[in-house]
Amino acid sequence: MRIQNISRGTEIAFSAVEARGFLNRLTGLIGKKYLERGSGLILRSCSSVHTLWMRFPIDIIFADRELVVCKLIRDLKPWSFSPIILSAHLAIELPAGMIDASLTQLKDQITLTPSPF
Repeated sequence: MRIQNISRGTEIAFSAVEARGFLNRLTGLIGKKYLERGSGLILRSCSSVHTLWMRFPIDIIFADRELVVCKLIRDLKPWSFSPIILSAHLAIELPAGMIDASLTQLKDQITLTPSPF
């Protein structure tokens, strides 16, 4: 999936995948050594995340049902929990630094589209 910030005209990720199913959602990025720039993990119907057993920090964008950004968490360290974001419907886990690199801010509109490759 490709994730774009249409409010800022920037790209958030060009190669994100959606975690589907209980096991994929539970394990998420666990076991990975790093998350490549341009990639990400999409979690639908998600209002909080954890970084238990992870080896690296991540940025997280939470968005509501209309894909409007409702919470940004920068540099969530391994072995941490995000707060519960009641208005969130979607969580996007990204390499640390991508929130700032994509200029993403609260209330920005994002889109998710299939990757061209």
